[in-house]
Amino acid sequence: MRIIIVCCLFLSIIFLLLARANKSRKKTWVKAFRLKATVTRIRYSESRPSRDIIDDDKSSTEVTLGFSCLGQDYEKIREYKGILKAPSRPGIRLPILFDPATKNWCLSREARPFWILHLILAAFFLITAIAFIFRGNYILTELSDYQVEAPNLTGGIFLGILGVFVLAAAIACFIFFIPLCFRPFFDPILWSIKYVLGAFEPVEARCTGLIRKDKGEDGYSYYPLFAYTDPQRGRMQWHTSREKAKKHFRMGEIYTLYLDKKSGVCSLMPSSSEIVSIFFSIVPAVFGLFFTLSLAFVALVMFYCAVISF
Repeated sequence: MRIIIVCCLFLSIIFLLLARANKSRKKTWVKAFRLKATVTRIRYSESRPSRDIIDDDKSSTEVTLGFSCLGQDYEKIREYKGILKAPSRPGIRLPILFDPATKNWCLSREARPFWILHLILAAFFLITAIAFIFRGNYILTELSDYQVEAPNLTGGIFLGILGVFVLAAAIACFIFFIPLCFRPFFDPILWSIKYVLGAFEPVEARCTGLIRKDKGEDGYSYYPLFAYTDPQRGRMQWHTSREKAKKHFRMGEIYTLYLDKKSGVCSLMPSSSEIVSIFFSIVPAVFGLFFTLSLAFVALVMFYCAVISF
């Protein structure tokens, strides 16, 4: 029981410090305007261990953003480590916070109010520690005696709290995990539909190298980088957001990119392996969906058990 108390107090202090740090950072943007900045220029600083390979971990990207505030135009520069995490093309609009008094700015996602979550977690672990200090033996006894047929209040509270965490995990899976699972299935199909409807304009592009990303024990993943001429914006560069087979792309050769006439986003025609993978990708996608629904069901069962305990 002492271990539980010490761990809860330690976690409470950690989350309280995080909440304080994030809260003070949030205060600096109280008077800031929420704006949309447009990527006007992208410049790569490439680290090439060989002629055709670009090391993403040792490269960097300088992105120039333009926006207006209170009738005045501004231009700011943002440095990104690597190439893959930076905006892939000019014209992309990014949400930012800008304080015209201090001229300070940041991307909106860097000022998200995580301090609220940290404060809630700090309070939760502090209350848990206090509860175990004064009624620890009683709580452990009640939890060990809990049964669905003979519920008690302590067990119900515990299941309710646990249900909140399980439900949060289910929501996170639905927002982030499920789209990744279904992407290999839907992307080639949606691309084919847009192609048939004439939504693309083919442009010739020259492969200028392969961006290499270290995956640790799994080796490397490769993302081809292309240079092409946009009919409206002139000379442009673009790289794929999905890993591609290294053997299918050679530096200096010409490939066909498909430029979306409406959004200006580039894409490659799905390869034969990507088309074949449609039939196999449905299995992990269904498994991911089943896993997410299982988490949601378990959370509902926990909430039900918590309710009948009162």
